[in-house]
Parts: sequence; structure tokens; C-alpha cells
Amino acid sequence: MTRKVFKMILKFSHNDFYLFYIDSYTYISKLFESQFKHNKNFYFTVMWFLFDVRTPFLMDGEAKKLHYKLNNANITISSKLIKEFYEDYFSQKGKKNTSAVSQNKIGIDCVKKKFLEIQNSTSYMNHFEFFPTLDDISLNNILSRRAKELFLSLIDSDLYLSSFKGSNESEETRLFQTNGHTYVIPPKSRYVNGNVFDLMSHFNDEKFDLVLLDPPWINKHVRRRKKLKGKIDSYSMMSVEEVLKIPLASVLTDDSLVLFWVTNSTSIMEDLLRMLKTWDLELVTTWYWLKVTKAGNPVIGLDTSPNGKLPYEKLLLTQRRNSKRNISSDLKELLFCSTPCSIHSHKPPLKELLFHTLNVDDTWRCLELFARSLNSNWTSFGNEVLKFQDISILEYLYRFEQIKNLFAIFLIYSIYKSTIWNESFALIYSVRTRSIFNKNINTFN
Repeated sequence: MTRKVFKMILKFSHNDFYLFYIDSYTYISKLFESQFKHNKNFYFTVMWFLFDVRTPFLMDGEAKKLHYKLNNANITISSKLIKEFYEDYFSQKGKKNTSAVSQNKIGIDCVKKKFLEIQNSTSYMNHFEFFPTLDDISLNNILSRRAKELFLSLIDSDLYLSSFKGSNESEETRLFQTNGHTYVIPPKSRYVNGNVFDLMSHFNDEKFDLVLLDPPWINKHVRRRKKLKGKIDSYSMMSVEEVLKIPLASVLTDDSLVLFWVTNSTSIMEDLLRMLKTWDLELVTTWYWLKVTKAGNPVIGLDTSPNGKLPYEKLLLTQRRNSKRNISSDLKELLFCSTPCSIHSHKPPLKELLFHTLNVDDTWRCLELFARSLNSNWTSFGNEVLKFQDISILEYLYRFEQIKNLFAIFLIYSIYKSTIWNESFALIYSVRTRSIFNKNINTFN
């Protein structure tokens, strides 16, 4: 067993299998840290909260039942025991989505085979030293869920209605201010906030070596959430036919690589594969992003869950049909994992992964469509392109003079969203704020 360390990414290998782990929180927080060089211990608490997924996804009632069962088992709690309890729950309480399983059998078999081989290795288990307490199980990731709601309530929604573009040609991170918000712009990055269907008007004859797309595919679950809670983001859900109306071919070279984030919907997958020829593309292979908790366990069962969902998403790697580019056979059905952000549709940063798999370095001309964040040496295009670059939210909440209000913010917000009073106090307790802020608060002067 070997483990190679790459900046924000780890590679675990065992026998003929390997798995990449992307540290999304570290990658994102490093970008913001560059604006606080005077404060090396600055702790981006709200960002940390967003990735604080401690236990698999359950309904609150089921989480409390599991907590009760463990609490009354009169046995020593261990990482292995908790892992087995969740696996048993998903196999007994969860429903096997026969449609999803049969339609995604190849993907499920691939993910299970590779992940289970790596998960039981010493190196993988040693890396994920965290394991949830009984309180974590009962709270059921409430801190992450509350942080998501707080974040979304503070972002500048008017910005998504604007059309603008900008760039940072320097080697240093810069700040962009508008509408009372401040955004972090990585070095050597460009961005366009606008309609992706207007691609040609922004790039003229410019071509890209790699294009990454994360379209807002039609999704019944998201549609239900929108109906219950109102508009989630500024993107309208799109069919394959609508996505393929984007004039993508106009910005591709003969050897361009194009990557698509897709859902586990068989109809979307089939339609997309059938219509790739519209852009003169062909499928090379399918990669799988497995979502894991901070303890390294899948967020739901690998093939069973209470709502029939699957714990991974697919990333299709395609290329031009007459491309001369050769893709290594080692990259077929690549598996990578990360702890997901609690914000809907937020994907892990792929820059490091693409470098260590496809040798995509800073000489490549890279474009992301439907982007919600920026990357160095990339061009980002979408109508919420600066969504995750907003440093104003972090400054507003966590500058020294407002640290004293942190507990009140989460307490009030929790009470507002919940009728269970003790949840609020348990929430504060679970943050272990004394150990976090005693370590960092004296550096905020």
C-alpha cells in the first residue's frame, strides 16, 4: 500500500486499484487565505462548516433513532462500529432502487469494487482519523445544513442578473468589488458573467484545449425542492437538447477534451451520448465522484438508501472524434472522492486531479461553463460565476469585532428554523468552539 501526497490531493493505491481524494476545503480556503497574509492562523469558519459532513445523510428522525440504538447498546463506540451500524441501516432500512441499480449497474459495480478495496486499507483508514461521536450522529450534520442556509441568505442575488466580465492577469490574487460585496479573483484567471448561449460573442475565434461543463440538468428532486422552498439558484433546469444548443464547437480545437458532469439519470445519459455528435465528440470514459463524510464513509449506501439515491455523480470524459490525443488506459473508469459541500450542485475543484491524470498544466487553455467559482489559469463562464468567490460573507461574519456575535447568529438562526430548542444549544456545543476560537481568536486584531 502506498500513498502519494499532492498539494490538495491524495492518491491511495492498493494492488491494481487506486483512488484520488480531493481536499476541497483546503483548496478553496487557500485561495481566501492569500488575502489574509497578516494572519496566518485565520480560520475560515463558515467555509469549514459548509464541508463539515460528519455522518452519512439521514432524515433527522432516523438519525435520532440510530443515536438511541447506539447509546443503549452498552458497547464501546469505535470508528469500525459506527461504520458497520450505518451499513446495516442502509441495507435494512434503505430501499434498493431497482431502476437506478439496473440502469447504473456498471457504475455501481465499478465504484463498489474499487472503493471497498481501498476503504479497508490501512493507509485510507489512517488518513481519516476522525470518527463521529454519538452527539454527531444525533445532530445529523445540522451545522453544515445551517451554514448552507446562512451562506445562501447572504449572497448577492442581484449579481446574477448582471452581465459583466473581468480578469486578473497578475501573479497575485486580486479583489473585485461591486454592490457592496468583495470577490476574490485568482491570479491569471478570466471570467464572464452572462448567458452561456452567447459564447461566440465573447470569444470570437479563441479556442480552448479543455472545456468543463456542469449543466443544470432536469432533476425531479430539485424541482420538488424549488416548489417547496422557492428558487434555489439562478439557473433554470435544462434538457440535453437545450444544452446542446450551446455553440461549443466554435471554441474547440481538433484535439480538445470536453468533460460533462451528469446525473445518474439514464435518460439524460442516453440522450447525451446519442447527441454528442452535434459537437463532433465521442465518449472516452466515465469517471466517478464518490461523496464521503469526514470519516471517509459514503454519504449514503453504495446501492441502497432511504430515497433510492446513489452516493456518486458521473463525469464524462469526451474528445473530438478525429482527435490524435491518446488517453491512458489507466484512466478508464477513474474513481475519486471528496467530502461534499452542503450547497446544492457544488462540485469539487478538479484542477489538481486533471493535472495528475491528464497532465493539464497552466499551458492549457481551459474553459468552464456554468461556472460558480474561479480557477487560476482558467476562463470561467456562467450567470453566477462569482458565487463562491465572495469574501464579504466571511469578513462580515468573522472579523474580530464580530466574533462575539457568532454564537448569537447560529443560535437565532437555529431557533428560527427549528422548534426544538435544545437543538440550538447542542449545535453550539458540537462546534467545539472553545478549542477552535481559543486557538485563533487572538490573531484577529
